[in-house]
Amino acid sequence: MTVLRGRIEVVDSPDVPPIRFYLPKGHKGSIEYTVGKSKAEGDRYNHIELLGKGNPNAVSRHQAKIIFMNGQYQLMNLSATNKTSVDGKELDVNESVTLKEGSRVQMGDRELVFRAQ
Repeated sequence: MTVLRGRIEVVDSPDVPPIRFYLPKGHKGSIEYTVGKSKAEGDRYNHIELLGKGNPNAVSRHQAKIIFMNGQYQLMNLSATNKTSVDGKELDVNESVTLKEGSRVQMGDRELVFRAQ
């Protein structure tokens, strides 16, 4: 397994370790990670569990998807119920943006920041 550059820090819970991304051994090309409050069936490595801070339902089961492709990270909103925003811009369902160093991500009631290195 290879550790990819880039990580996500949970701003509102500094005691939570940064979220790191991995590429399974022998995997080539892009890889996708789902982000939400419960693990999807069969998602052994590609799920990032994120619970709401004050209300566990503030983050959807499948809140967003993070895609690593061509050396860049894309974040796609999957939730019509709980908002996902990047740098203050709320994303529509299935809308995606490229994450850059310092991008501020809000998922439900959780605040995150993307670090490129």
